[in-house]
Amino acid sequence: TSDNSSIYVAGHNTLNNAPILEKLNRLGVQALDCQTNRVGLGSFSSRGQSIENNYQITPAPHIILPLVQIGAQFQPTTLSFNPEASCLPDCDFPEICDNNLDDDLDGFMDCADPDLIHTCCCKVPDTLDLGPDTILCNGGKVTLRSVRTFDDYCWSTGAKTDRLTVDAAGTYWLRVADSCGNVVTDTITLHLRPRPKLDLGPDTVLCSNAVIPLLAQEGFRTYEWIDGSTEKNFTAFDAGTYWVIATDSCGGVQADTVTIRIDPVTEINLGQDTSICPGDTLTFRLTGFTNYQWSSSSYIDCTDCPSVRFTPTEDTVLLVAADLGPGCVSSDSIRVRIRPTAGTRDSLTICPGDTIFFGQTPVHEVGQYFAERPNALCAITDTLDLFLYDTPVTLDTFFLCPGESMPVFGREESVAGIYQQRYTTAEGCDSLSIIQLILLAPDHGLLELPEASILRLGESVDLAPITNFTRSDLLDWRTSRGDSCIACPGLTLLPLETVEVSATGYYEEGCAIVARTTIQVLPDAPFYLPNAFSPNNDGVNDHFRLYPGPAVQELSSLRIYDRWGQEVFNTTNVAPTSAQAAWAGTLMSGQQAPMGVYVYVAEVRLIDGRLVRELGEVSLLR
Repeated sequence: TSDNSSIYVAGHNTLNNAPILEKLNRLGVQALDCQTNRVGLGSFSSRGQSIENNYQITPAPHIILPLVQIGAQFQPTTLSFNPEASCLPDCDFPEICDNNLDDDLDGFMDCADPDLIHTCCCKVPDTLDLGPDTILCNGGKVTLRSVRTFDDYCWSTGAKTDRLTVDAAGTYWLRVADSCGNVVTDTITLHLRPRPKLDLGPDTVLCSNAVIPLLAQEGFRTYEWIDGSTEKNFTAFDAGTYWVIATDSCGGVQADTVTIRIDPVTEINLGQDTSICPGDTLTFRLTGFTNYQWSSSSYIDCTDCPSVRFTPTEDTVLLVAADLGPGCVSSDSIRVRIRPTAGTRDSLTICPGDTIFFGQTPVHEVGQYFAERPNALCAITDTLDLFLYDTPVTLDTFFLCPGESMPVFGREESVAGIYQQRYTTAEGCDSLSIIQLILLAPDHGLLELPEASILRLGESVDLAPITNFTRSDLLDWRTSRGDSCIACPGLTLLPLETVEVSATGYYEEGCAIVARTTIQVLPDAPFYLPNAFSPNNDGVNDHFRLYPGPAVQELSSLRIYDRWGQEVFNTTNVAPTSAQAAWAGTLMSGQQAPMGVYVYVAEVRLIDGRLVRELGEVSLLR
């Protein structure tokens, strides 16, 4: 090949076949053609060195250039150039798959070259797999085929198709060839599956309580017994007809039935469940068996005898098992109940000293008694629980304070002493009731309250007792309005109406002394509103305001109007003595109001909750 200034010649060292590149400097020289003994172009290096020859070439119709040896030996080669000819396309050399050379100089060698991946030279033959040997059902068919696709097929039967359907057991082979002529072979053997035979055996007779295992044959895929179970084996515990349906792996279905009977001679029969009276004994005798085993119990006289005596004292179950022969064991059980012998149970309470008969026995003391009476099956025992009424004598003691009395047997008594009365109780027993009265004699005590007091509404009073009690703080105070103060030394009241007050003191014995007084509340006028004022700043009557008494709680509202009905002042919900409760004689605009007569409406809330409304006139003077 060439460019505008140079010619490149590539070759191989004949000693070690290493690639070598030469460069011929000549502007405008073009290659004429490719010789048959030329070498390919590519990446060139020789032991890490580049080889370069500098030739000065003059244009000529044909130039023959000898290749000069530089440190290696070359075969003689000539290269012809036609400077005036057009440069032909680069020479195309195909890759060869098995010479260990990069023939087309694309960096890939032999079958690693993508150009050769799908060629027969580099193709790896496909494998053939007909699968493992398998089973052929009688009368069934199997289709044999290869998973991969090939160009030519040849079966052992002579068929040339890609698959083969067979219905006979034997060994079959397939030989295939791909598009490159590669031939592979595989073999498969079909075994004929033998059909299993289902047989549960003949009908049979068993001894009592025996069990028989029913065995279905191997070789079936599924089993279904009479009870729906799906195991291969089945256990029969009783007489009856038993069947099984079995399906083999080829889909064949078979069924078989067997009948089992029980020999009644082999059964032990202890009889029906029964009931006995307490103390009764049952006797059981068995014959024709060996190795007797009765349930262990303190009620039986022998646990391995053919005959036993059984005397239970409570409800129980008796079990027995015995051998009739090898593999034949029979058993039975019987439930024995004890008949109830308890009769009626009563309780009775009598007066002390009374006697009654229970059965044929007289009884009069507290206790539990039994009496038997005959019955069609077992003797019945009745029970009596006997009780006595409490001793019909009562004694009660009461204490009276001086001046007190209490009812005793229908009379009011205030004298100390013992009082008695006899009477008959509701149960009919004689009874004596005794009441003892004891009169307490406490020391003389003093307790007085101030005489009646008179108050104005809103005023309060402090009540202090005059007393010689050592603990005056233990007085109990109460009013007629329901107010109280327990264990208080004194009482402060702010009554809203006339009320009575009492103070109660107690002696150490518990007796009480009471003092009383009355607090009278006068219904006087609770407040005052003047009828004139002079707002001239002389310090006297400069404001029109309400003058409250102690009963006033709040000035709810005060409104003042001129003679034409125009409102000149308004205040609500203020303290009666506050600045907001007073009118300084000015209009709403802040100017001084003219002299004259004004009308006011005042609403006043009192401490007892009442709302008092007053309407009047006031003269403004200057």
